[in-house]
Amino acid sequence: WLAGPLQSIPAPLIGLVDIGPFVAVALTMFFIVAFMNAYNFMDGLNGIAASCAIAVLAAMAVAAGLSGLSSIAALSALLAAALAGFVPVNMRSGRLFMGDSGSQFAGFLIAALAVLLANGSGGRISIYFAPVAFAPFLFDVAFTLLDRMRRRRNIFSAHREHIYQRLAHGGLRHTTVTALYFGLTVFSIAVATLTVLLEPEDQWFPIAALLACFAGPAIIVLKNRG
Repeated sequence: WLAGPLQSIPAPLIGLVDIGPFVAVALTMFFIVAFMNAYNFMDGLNGIAASCAIAVLAAMAVAAGLSGLSSIAALSALLAAALAGFVPVNMRSGRLFMGDSGSQFAGFLIAALAVLLANGSGGRISIYFAPVAFAPFLFDVAFTLLDRMRRRRNIFSAHREHIYQRLAHGGLRHTTVTALYFGLTVFSIAVATLTVLLEPEDQWFPIAALLACFAGPAIIVLKNRG
């Protein structure tokens, strides 16, 4: 609230659109709360949430630094460093967990930094950058919720039906699943960088292609549910 809401968003086939104050506040609040919860949902295997966040935050720090936003770059780098200190005790032995308070706090900071980066760069660094970089996480959450709605399951009840959970239950080691999502996140960061380089009206093309790439394997995992 103190830093200010989103000022503009890239609209498909239209370009950068300035949004009014009411819509801006509502959209910013929805984005931050939705991202916090999505990030929390994905904190279910040792190292998966923290390691992927480190990669995205490092990319955000570089983008902010190249845009002359030193404070945002420093905050992104500091959060990445904090998570890097957390990963060894979480990944190797599981002695320390984020829990809801840790994952939602980290998710809030990432989403807030994404808003600050978009506003501070005057829209040059699209608000799409962080969500696209986190596409493996957001796609997993959205795909799982849609599948539960299709099967008329309560989407607000606790479950273990996320794609990453199905992969782990299907026999893959936790470290293998975490490495897979880390690799997908690095790939998504490359797509997010490409998105930023495009004109605002064209930024949805690589996003749509990325989601299409995820859809096929997700359906295969769904059909092989245990």
